[in-house]
Amino acid sequence: MPAKHYINEDAQCITTVWRGDATVAGLTTALQTYQLEIKGKAEYMAYNELLDFSDIKSINIQVKDLRRLGSLAVKKDSPEIITRLAIVVSTTFIFGLVRMYQTYRSLMPSSTKELRVFKNKTDAENWLKH
Repeated sequence: MPAKHYINEDAQCITTVWRGDATVAGLTTALQTYQLEIKGKAEYMAYNELLDFSDIKSINIQVKDLRRLGSLAVKKDSPEIITRLAIVVSTTFIFGLVRMYQTYRSLMPSSTKELRVFKNKTDAENWLKH
């Protein structure tokens, strides 16, 4: 699987690094696995998240897929807990796709996660600390 997860207990942050190609099937499977095995556990519900897409080689996804991924992601949002998700990208094209995802996800009534897109990992990490 191209997604690797790292949990920093001290910072209460889960970092996911994606390497290689990104397809809607791969992203969907990775999200479902992540929700089941990591973010769905009570001890990690309040952790912020950093998704590092800076090493994606190519991406094959359509706008309808972004909506569906956003809907799937919102299912694990807790109404009592507001967390942050920083997504790091390396290209303008992927930045645009992630901004569309951000919009779709934020418009869903049960969304409680603050999401921002960054082109710099240090900026993303700093935002997550505040």
